[in-house]
Amino acid sequence: MPETYHAIDELVTPFCEELSIPFIICQSTLRGRIQDWHLKNNAIPMIGFKSCTGNWKIRVIRRIMREYVGNGRGKPLVRVQLGITTDESRRANASDVKWAVNSFPLIEAGISREDCEDRLVKAGWSVRKSGCTFCPYQGSESWNYLKTNHPELFEEAVNLEENYRANRPGRRQGLLNKPGRWLIDGIPEKKGSECDSGGCFL
Repeated sequence: MPETYHAIDELVTPFCEELSIPFIICQSTLRGRIQDWHLKNNAIPMIGFKSCTGNWKIRVIRRIMREYVGNGRGKPLVRVQLGITTDESRRANASDVKWAVNSFPLIEAGISREDCEDRLVKAGWSVRKSGCTFCPYQGSESWNYLKTNHPELFEEAVNLEENYRANRPGRRQGLLNKPGRWLIDGIPEKKGSECDSGGCFL
């Protein structure tokens, strides 16, 4: 989302510079842009499959970490701090590799999503949730926000879905996760998802 890049430029980067914390933007060198890869492969992200998280988050970040710590031959080399709050403690999973150990400082400190939001307000930071513009986990609220505020990005999601439909005619479920309902048909009115509230961001 453009708001995410704005927050990085205007808030996060200056904050890290003030505290002398390196801030590194990781990008996939193997698969390229997530949108382009899905378009090329006539695919869309699907709920239940963690390919986006694995290929465009975890693997990319681990590649950068490896450049710093090298190979410890199975020994713990990195403590990875993940910003998961007490509301989402079910997502606090152990690492699947021995050299990178996951830790959850917000959970350890008993900090909830609401606590995070309060701290952002006190700091004078206005931050929207982060996420891919065509993430299938988002609900109607996020889709409507995207369509209203960033119509070109919404159109990109529609084109991605229409390309998927054209090349995989047997599939009946798209980014809205409702059989037979597609973005081009309109966004259904329904309760927002956990991701709409910022759960995936915080």
